[in-house]
Amino acid sequence: MSVADFQKTVLDYYQQNARDLPWRNLSDNLEQRFYEVFVSEVMLQQTQVPRVIIKYEEWMNAFPTLSSAVSASYGDMLTFWQGLGYNRRARYMHDALTTLHKSATLPSSVEDLVKYPGIGTNTAGAILTYCYNVPVAYVETNIRTVYLYHFPELSEGGAVDDSAILQAVKDTLFTQDPRTWYWALMDYGSYLKAQGFKNHSSKQYKKQSRFEGSSRQLRANIVKELLIVESCSEEYVIQKFNDVRVTAALQSLYKDKTLHFDGHIISVSQ
Repeated sequence: MSVADFQKTVLDYYQQNARDLPWRNLSDNLEQRFYEVFVSEVMLQQTQVPRVIIKYEEWMNAFPTLSSAVSASYGDMLTFWQGLGYNRRARYMHDALTTLHKSATLPSSVEDLVKYPGIGTNTAGAILTYCYNVPVAYVETNIRTVYLYHFPELSEGGAVDDSAILQAVKDTLFTQDPRTWYWALMDYGSYLKAQGFKNHSSKQYKKQSRFEGSSRQLRANIVKELLIVESCSEEYVIQKFNDVRVTAALQSLYKDKTLHFDGHIISVSQ
């Protein structure tokens, strides 16, 4: 398939089937647009789109601007984060938005963005593309799907590393309007996955581990309890959940600064 044919296939699909997602209604104001894109991309890192739609709209109702977000406590942000999973991302969001608000200028390169907690090169690429409409090559799960589906030769030598897919992204990038191009890739990739195409040939492919009964669920339940009781002893948590993994779960929550323990009392970190 030629580059032109590939681009036409992706863009034609998007023209007929574009998803109406709230974070695509971008503000004309640069700081506001950056804030909207930043929040949505962090939320989308490890959470499915239908859930993010609900939480993003709730978040923007509560914290409509960067200034309103940084005036909120970490506990407030963590409360709104419930339902998105991986609570450490709320910590990253709080710290990153606070730093952004203090900065004289907004980040405008991958190198600038990856300095922020929880932001890797792929998330940075997405933020730059959607905020500034610049042609930055990056890879995520829907992009992998599209390229592995249309360019099966990528996997002829075995499992495909993201570096090979990234090169294909660079070679086929629609530079006239990269923002729309990536929206199109996301929607087309989502469609292909819904049709049953899997990224099994990708080295980065990982099957999502079961949440029910997992340590992730235990940590999430401990956080929910702390948001209700505000503070308690370790003994309270141990007795409340009666699970041999509680001590390890607490240590993990202290380490990622979701919870604070002063030696006597546990509370949500500030």
